[in-house]
Amino acid sequence: MEYQEIKDKVDKLFSQTVSDLEEKVKIPSISKKTFDQKNVLQSAIWVKDKLDQLGIETKILKSTDAKGNEGAPAVVAKKEIDPNLPTVLLYAHHDVQPVNLEEWLSEPFSPTKKNGRLYGRGAADDGAGLAIHIGVLRLFGDNLPVNVKLFIEGEEEIGSPSFANFIKTYKDDLEADVIVVADSQNWAIGTPSITTQLRGVCSMELILKILDHPVHSGGYSGPCLDALTAMCHWISKLHDNKGNVIVPGLLSKEDPPFDYDETSFRKDSGLLEGVPLAGDGNITGKLWHKPSISTIGLDAVDVDNSSNTLLPRCRARISLRVAPGQTANEAGDALKKYLLDNIPFGAKGEVNILEKGNPFENKSASKAVQAAEEAFTMAWENPCNLTGMGGSIPFTSDLQKVFPQAQILITGVEDPDSRAHSANESVDLEELKKAYLGQCYMLKKIAEVF
Repeated sequence: MEYQEIKDKVDKLFSQTVSDLEEKVKIPSISKKTFDQKNVLQSAIWVKDKLDQLGIETKILKSTDAKGNEGAPAVVAKKEIDPNLPTVLLYAHHDVQPVNLEEWLSEPFSPTKKNGRLYGRGAADDGAGLAIHIGVLRLFGDNLPVNVKLFIEGEEEIGSPSFANFIKTYKDDLEADVIVVADSQNWAIGTPSITTQLRGVCSMELILKILDHPVHSGGYSGPCLDALTAMCHWISKLHDNKGNVIVPGLLSKEDPPFDYDETSFRKDSGLLEGVPLAGDGNITGKLWHKPSISTIGLDAVDVDNSSNTLLPRCRARISLRVAPGQTANEAGDALKKYLLDNIPFGAKGEVNILEKGNPFENKSASKAVQAAEEAFTMAWENPCNLTGMGGSIPFTSDLQKVFPQAQILITGVEDPDSRAHSANESVDLEELKKAYLGQCYMLKKIAEVF
């Protein structure tokens, strides 16, 4: 199939890809265990049904995590055209994040089109990647230029706890020459990207105890601090007054040669007018090459229910992003030591590491990266960027270990305004169409260079 024919077919089939995505958004496949996991199974069955309709050999599989707990259902499929052709594994995930209904402007599980965007939970992360994979198989049919396998995971949004065991258990089903992880972001609308480096992640629970029971603030404050105030002091020791992380032992690298425009960053992030950027260095350096520490959870009495009481105990959760070149274990150990060495006011402190994922770095441009770069440049009619990303996809290091011969591509299906994990998540439909075309071109390019 020639490139112009592929483009013409994308024009004809794109509406079906959007329809697939709308169907997927309607399934509340939240993988967090406090939600109904029947919806995650329903989501996996939906994926299997879609692939069955296309004549793809498909099955739903599970594995267990390191503690022996059963993992979420994943969909594994394959279509072999010719054993002499390269094999490409297409990855996406079918689970989604929870929602806060109060913050949404539309129903999160009722897809809504507005101003050229499709809104709904999972519309971008990672329904867009999944819809493109299905669309590519629909477009090529039996004329695929490569052999294709699919791995559609069901627990990425809770840290992929059974992922490592899964890919070892089903290694033969997943072995490939190229692995495409369609779960990243493009540089900007109109500018495609291939993500060649990711920060790692390490999340921690902090527990601080300062009293053995709650007491009246009027009767005891002054000689006694409350645990929440003490926790604020503890967390404040992680940054200097500019917002730079000051924990010894955390790796930073030099700033990249190009930067994120500050005006665009402010718009994309929603940073309020007059609020300065945190930290030293350029924006891309702070996002890609330096560690960051954020407080993502805090147990405290809400204001409406507060009383004149000193809290005896406080709990917080912090998230450390780890620069490429350092393992999550090394960074996590350094942060834990620093926290334990700096417990304020003689309080009783505890630090528990909850989740770890290593950074990812493609140190040299592989044949697959070059093929994808050419394909995306053609699809967008704009040069493709090789970029880093501040976020983490921890399982990429697991893929590298189990499939060392495979070339890994992390491709963009989101744009800077997609608001993945946030309220009013959406995908730009024109960008989705270009990503669809780009992936079709990419498979053809891979066949040409392997």
